[in-house]
Amino acid sequence: MRTLKHALSSVAVLLTIVCAVIPARAQLSGNYSIGSGGDYSSFASALAALGSQGVSGPVHFAVHAGTYNEYVFVGEFSGVSATNTVTFDGGSGNAATRVLTYAITWNYGAVLTLDGADYVRFRNLTIASTGPSYGFAVKFANAADHNEISDCVITTPANTASTYHRGIVTASLTSSPSYGDHGSYNLIRDNVIESGYYGIQWYGASSSDYTVSRENHFIGNTVKDFHYYGIYMGGGGAQVLRGNSVVQRSSGAFSTSGGYGIYMNYCNDGPEVSGNYCRTASNALRLYNHNRYASSPAVRACAYNNMLISDGTGTAYGMYVYYCQNTDVYFNSCRAASATGTVYGIYAGGSSSSDVRIVNNIVGCETSGTLRPVYVSSTSAFTAFDYNILYSGGTPSAESWLWESTTYASLAAMQAAVPGYHQHSQDADPFWVAADNLHSTSPY
Repeated sequence: MRTLKHALSSVAVLLTIVCAVIPARAQLSGNYSIGSGGDYSSFASALAALGSQGVSGPVHFAVHAGTYNEYVFVGEFSGVSATNTVTFDGGSGNAATRVLTYAITWNYGAVLTLDGADYVRFRNLTIASTGPSYGFAVKFANAADHNEISDCVITTPANTASTYHRGIVTASLTSSPSYGDHGSYNLIRDNVIESGYYGIQWYGASSSDYTVSRENHFIGNTVKDFHYYGIYMGGGGAQVLRGNSVVQRSSGAFSTSGGYGIYMNYCNDGPEVSGNYCRTASNALRLYNHNRYASSPAVRACAYNNMLISDGTGTAYGMYVYYCQNTDVYFNSCRAASATGTVYGIYAGGSSSSDVRIVNNIVGCETSGTLRPVYVSSTSAFTAFDYNILYSGGTPSAESWLWESTTYASLAAMQAAVPGYHQHSQDADPFWVAADNLHSTSPY
């Protein structure tokens, strides 16, 4: 008869054999593939491996051609760092044939959610939200830092007017986009972001935050065919918007009287808005409470070299610069036009503004309604407001220039009454190349 000691000895031997033939799974490092014939059949299976095994070096997933009908959550993986990045890459020029898609059927859902993810990169993919009523395409949540979305095509249903359809957002997992610590040091570069009520909607931790959520870069993106907001930025510090093309939808379900290109609201600690092309029905660039909070007064915000077109049937603004502090607005070309609505060339001021400089801009205005090339409620904000071309065109029913609540009939009248401002500005035709191309062909 076998004794208990013999039985336990046999079990120990069996466990030793099993452990010898099934080794512990190694951390991921190196090159893998996703798709038919690949190392992983889906994004979900690759992410499950990352979650259970972690990484010990840079990880690159080559995404094979195909349509991946799944929504995915990308979390924080053990071992990731600035060196040990995780990349999902369809290959240069292949975004159209590598499609991550899902028809979201619930509030606040997204096809791709970066949930506290760090150092994860998505490149050369299509990310498509196809649900008829709901579905963000990409969501950043829970301090998702140092990530990258580049060379991707990001879409929601064509012609949508649903506020639940947004291309890239920051939000908690169970609520609409709002203030929170959603992510810092992220790069959104060279993507096509198409349709949606918003193209991009990005929030910092709070309206006064500049340390927790900061230095997210939006560079070289094409944001097009959105319903109302192209890029909306709220809060955070030192955000950068550079070289983006932002063009509102002009067919199907579209607005002829409202819409924003770039809307900066409580963006703090020296944000940059430069080299962007914006075309909307009402307000191509809105700087509101801009740079209200900063690490020091020396940290200045800047908006320069932007081409801004507001052209519709309602109220239109060339530039809207209100309640701003320590802000430079230089070298922008603006055209504000309306069929019959009121048109403002530069709408600026605000009682709590300070140290704002608006210099060397070209602003053309035209309407058959009321024309206001300069509308400034308070001059206490400005350390410089001069050397601008301020063209009053069209056949307005009324024209007025407002400076510190006093109305003038012309630029010349305002210059005569207001020393220290506008003395080198001119009311002159900028001779645009075209209504949607604000390069000047002026002979002067």
